[in-house]
Amino acid sequence: MASEVIQTEFIACSPAMREVVQQVQLVRDSAVAVLVIGEPGAGNEKIARTIHNGGIRQREPFVHVDCRELPGDVLGPVLFGDTDQGRFELAGGGTLFLDSIEVLPLPLQERLLRILEGGTITRNGGETIVPVKARVVASAHVDLRAQVDSGEFRKDLYCRLNVFPIHVPPLHQRREDIAALAQHFLELHKHERTPPVHAIEERALAALKAYTWPGNVRELENNVLGAILVCGNDRVIRLDNLPPEIRSNAPEATNRAERAPQPIIEGDEIVPLAELERRAIIHALRVTGGNVTRAARALGIGRATMYRKLDRFKLTTS
Repeated sequence: MASEVIQTEFIACSPAMREVVQQVQLVRDSAVAVLVIGEPGAGNEKIARTIHNGGIRQREPFVHVDCRELPGDVLGPVLFGDTDQGRFELAGGGTLFLDSIEVLPLPLQERLLRILEGGTITRNGGETIVPVKARVVASAHVDLRAQVDSGEFRKDLYCRLNVFPIHVPPLHQRREDIAALAQHFLELHKHERTPPVHAIEERALAALKAYTWPGNVRELENNVLGAILVCGNDRVIRLDNLPPEIRSNAPEATNRAERAPQPIIEGDEIVPLAELERRAIIHALRVTGGNVTRAARALGIGRATMYRKLDRFKLTTS
């Protein structure tokens, strides 16, 4: 079924991410170079780690080098080593993940190509030759073919790295993953406040699914974490806990007609306590999408008590 989540190290509900999962499974035990192409925040590093952790190199080192973090005159020694071991050697028989390979300076591109072709690193002015066994996974946030055409990236290195490309779709192209990702991040960060947050209301989920997510999965995680920290004492993330740019993209019905909470008591109405309790239970079930466990928690009662009250009031969760 399309809504089923593939059990892996990352969420894969959408057809696009299911294809990525299949590609990861195909290549994880291979020695060929992998090029992961995706926008910032889309999960390039997560995919590189999944390839490593799921394959035959999982007991060997995973070494991450972000080419954006160091200037070229520092990146060379760090990566290849001049008088001492560089990250390439430290990776041993594991995986060397070259993040943001598109910013690697041309002289270092040439040196990387020689290592990939020859399988050795030369240090100490040519006096030390060290064999390298690490499998290379590189990631790019741009179209490297365009950089090849403009002369910013070597064509021969591109061909060497692009043996097995994996294209990671941006989050707005795999909206089926958004709800599952949001719930995953809720579970991951719910203990950032005490007592922990336990649910996301349907209106908030609808707004999250409608947003365009220019920052991709990383932006979604940051917004769920922020909502956890500001949500109310009922410990449910609601639409008003989300930033204005996300609320403004909510579906029209969610943004207007459903925005105001439905009162349990209307005006000067006097309602028996039993009826108030029945209405509170109906309201909790509506907000939690019929989830009995979450509704019971929000009301401050146990799950067994909740079922007794449902039976008492002849209520259903459908």
